[in-house]
Amino acid sequence: MKNKKYVFAISIIIIAIFRLFLMLNTTIWHWPNTMYDDTLYLVGANNILNGKWLGLYSLQTLIKVESIYIYYVLLNVLKIPFMGGSFLLYFIAALLFQYAIKPWSGYVGRFFTYLA
Repeated sequence: MKNKKYVFAISIIIIAIFRLFLMLNTTIWHWPNTMYDDTLYLVGANNILNGKWLGLYSLQTLIKVESIYIYYVLLNVLKIPFMGGSFLLYFIAALLFQYAIKPWSGYVGRFFTYLA
């Protein structure tokens, strides 16, 4: 029985490393003429890095959630690629979810929570 648990844990680690490899090799394109999508996130993060919390007041000031700006700044300060940081965030969330439902889940249920 212990051997199965080790095989399971090793397979989860291999799947996680493979997924991290795929995410780190995914190219993210930034289109500078889109003023409401990704550009707005980058401008907001740049404003925080330059000491201006919300930047200039306009119709775009509070159009997006400001916490994503802080997430971008945190990844920039720690020198973590966006896709790698997102993977780590997803993986930690999956582990916390697994820990939360552990009393109610069986052996098979744990496998699917790691793949989420």
